[in-house]
Amino acid sequence: MSKGANKRKIKTDKELCNASIHVYYEIMMLNKVADSLDKRKRRKGFACNVLVESFVLHARNLIDFLFAPAPDKIRIRENSIIAADFLQDSKIIWPFPLPVDLEKERTRIHMRAAHLAYDRCTLPENWEYNKIRNTINDTFRKFRNHVPQNRIGDELKNYQVPIVSDLIAIASTTTAYSEGTKVSRDMFSPQRKK
Repeated sequence: MSKGANKRKIKTDKELCNASIHVYYEIMMLNKVADSLDKRKRRKGFACNVLVESFVLHARNLIDFLFAPAPDKIRIRENSIIAADFLQDSKIIWPFPLPVDLEKERTRIHMRAAHLAYDRCTLPENWEYNKIRNTINDTFRKFRNHVPQNRIGDELKNYQVPIVSDLIAIASTTTAYSEGTKVSRDMFSPQRKK
């Protein structure tokens, strides 16, 4: 066990089922906000900023949920909901490794949206939200396929996670979609007086 690591209390099926409504909320909101960003004709302004901030918040929560290191490797808050809790006696090895591009986006989310940091000045302003969403959705599907069904509520069992190939098909037929793959945040690039 690494320094600072902890042995997590095993959660009951009822605790996990109750927690799953919050997992459902995160994945549902991530996808609904990404859809809303796709439909926007104007990619700037307050409303767009609100959508982008919402998207990166839900992305960060799901990245932390899906890719949290094993509790015996690093200290994780006891009250944090993580995928490994749902798969505690499963034969699947979890967590899956955090993809490098998603790790970079997670760090960027921390610096651009979750902390007031000097790094904001040097980080890119555009978010490739559909790429982030697709990576999270792919991993989320794998998680849901392996979790015992008595540990998740009906909302999560029945939620139709968008399939990447469907998104690619939409992209090839809709100009607004391809324009929507990158969104910049006005509030992170304020107009400076010259």
